[in-house]
Amino acid sequence: MACPDFTISKSGRRGVGVIQAHSGLDYPFFAPSEDVRYLVADFYLAYEDKTVNGQYQPPALPLRIKYLYNFGCVENTPPSGFPTLVSNLGIIVVDANDSVVFDSIANSYTDLSWDWGDDYTVTEWRAPTATCRILIYKTWPETDDDKRNYDVYLAPVNAVLDSRTLYRIPNRVQSISVKNAEMLTGPYRGDVVFQNGWNTAIAVGGTTTTNLRVDTPITFSAVAGSGDGKYPCEPGFDINTVKFITQINGVSGAKGDFILSGKDCLWLRRPTDYANGITTVSATADLQIGADCKPCCACEDYASTALYMNHVRDRYKLIGTRSEEVRSVHETNIARWNEYRLCSVQSPLRVIFVPQRCPYMDVVMLLCNPCESCMPSTTLTLGLDFESAPAQDEEGAPLTAEIACGYTAMYATGINGLATSIETPSAFTYEVTFPTLQPGDSAYIKFRLKFSIKAAYLVQGVLTGNYVVSGQPITIDCDGTSTTPASATTAQMLYCDNAGNTEMPC
Repeated sequence: MACPDFTISKSGRRGVGVIQAHSGLDYPFFAPSEDVRYLVADFYLAYEDKTVNGQYQPPALPLRIKYLYNFGCVENTPPSGFPTLVSNLGIIVVDANDSVVFDSIANSYTDLSWDWGDDYTVTEWRAPTATCRILIYKTWPETDDDKRNYDVYLAPVNAVLDSRTLYRIPNRVQSISVKNAEMLTGPYRGDVVFQNGWNTAIAVGGTTTTNLRVDTPITFSAVAGSGDGKYPCEPGFDINTVKFITQINGVSGAKGDFILSGKDCLWLRRPTDYANGITTVSATADLQIGADCKPCCACEDYASTALYMNHVRDRYKLIGTRSEEVRSVHETNIARWNEYRLCSVQSPLRVIFVPQRCPYMDVVMLLCNPCESCMPSTTLTLGLDFESAPAQDEEGAPLTAEIACGYTAMYATGINGLATSIETPSAFTYEVTFPTLQPGDSAYIKFRLKFSIKAAYLVQGVLTGNYVVSGQPITIDCDGTSTTPASATTAQMLYCDNAGNTEMPC
């Protein structure tokens, strides 16, 4: 079948549970191979130990997914060893020795599948001794460059499962068998019901908890008239329809008497009364059954576990605090960098005046490319204006500003101090053509002007630029949405006094 188009979502491939958004997507695997990466969002397997020669044998860790069936859309040939299909969706989990721990491909287990929102699909298999759930991604983020489709018959190169995805079910009572002499009936699974008979009664006591162990006492008593009542002996009663109690669990009593006793940590005794310092056995036929079995784990073990969990929590809390501080610094840096970049984008031109000995002035015209694309060849134009400058000298000659020879040089990529001609289309106007600039590059030209009138006056300059080919002005943005031309201005006094002498600052 043909794979459908990728579904785009703002929550596409976003981690859940152990991994939250933007924290990496390798979970529930450890260093997964690319053929299965970004497919599984979460995983859970509850399993039991296997029985080998009558002994429980746990699987050898780590566990891994060996096969996945029908979670992809790319038709491919089943790999060697792929089992015969029984289910529409399936998975096989093996241990470190390649022994099967869970197989829903070759076994017909109860399976359920449903969508969890728009971004995930849940599939669950229920076996008699195991439960497996897998959460599959359905959508991708728009900016993800790793979009991919997966094989229908998938045998991952490496799909080792994170230990947090696994739950080893502890040993527990699952069935009860009844032995009557040499005959064994059962096993009985599910709910087991004890029922009263003639002259017998069963009573459940209150539940208590001691050393984290829950105890619920059950009292079996044989009192005349209790349970189903006294054994009917009235005339007309058909004795053939009722059997007398002659054995309990295949054991016959001595002259009708039975002796019951507990074994190991179980005990069975008649209740007693204590009054005036004297212990008296109850006159009833009641028996009490109890246990003095030690808990599986002592209180010290639980306390040590709790302390260790607190220690791990404190470590994660410290890591979280440090990560928060790093994130805050990073966000501050991003804001500062964006501010600097915006300033650079809005100011691609610079002009600098440096006064020299009267009546000279050094000029620097600079062009920056703060954008992510090349800036084509441009022509920069500098126009001069004057404040408080004499219109002419003592001999009646007008004010001029000529370029001094030997001080003109351009600096750009591949151009280091190359002499460049400067055009003067009109009085006090200077034009220079700059080469193409790569993203992030800059170029500048410096030259020296000699003014014809030696006096103290202010020289002002305005720098603008146009692209050579299109003739359009350089603007203050990178994406072409702004129509505002970029420009730069500066002003500087000559190092001259009113007498025409050089007045250098100390």
